[in-house]
Amino acid sequence: MDITLTAFPEEELAAIAKWRSDGEVHRYLRHGYTTLGEVSTWYRDYFSAEANRLLGILVDNQLIGYCTIEHIDHDNHKCEVGIVLGEKDYWHKGIGGAVIREILKRAFTELHLHRVEAVIHADNVASIHCFARAGFQRDGTLRDAKYRAGRYVDLLVYSILDSEWIV
Repeated sequence: MDITLTAFPEEELAAIAKWRSDGEVHRYLRHGYTTLGEVSTWYRDYFSAEANRLLGILVDNQLIGYCTIEHIDHDNHKCEVGIVLGEKDYWHKGIGGAVIREILKRAFTELHLHRVEAVIHADNVASIHCFARAGFQRDGTLRDAKYRAGRYVDLLVYSILDSEWIV
């Protein structure tokens, strides 16, 4: 399996709308951005900023998801990352780990950052394990930080430092 990250192709924004409209895929994401118009506005307004990057995840040249490097803060040498595997046939195949490794390589070698953070829904066991396997450590819990489906949910903050990163 050839896994690559590339600048997200604008002509493929409909795929993000499709994925974010799928209840299973969208379960742990921020609400909103489910129509092509909303995704296009998000892409144009949010990812035009230097501090935010949207990357497509390709497996054997097929677009199967996206990842973000956000809130790039060069003053404090840190950022936040996230991954969405939109095509469910690719879940639980080790792709998330490969994507995280590539994101870390970019964050630490190209952006020269010191700290990479991930904020993970406490119920998202797959993401928790994926980031932990990549070397992220749990920093803490944002208690009752989200209200979803009639209940409050904790968010977990994970991070990895450049000195902890193993190539």
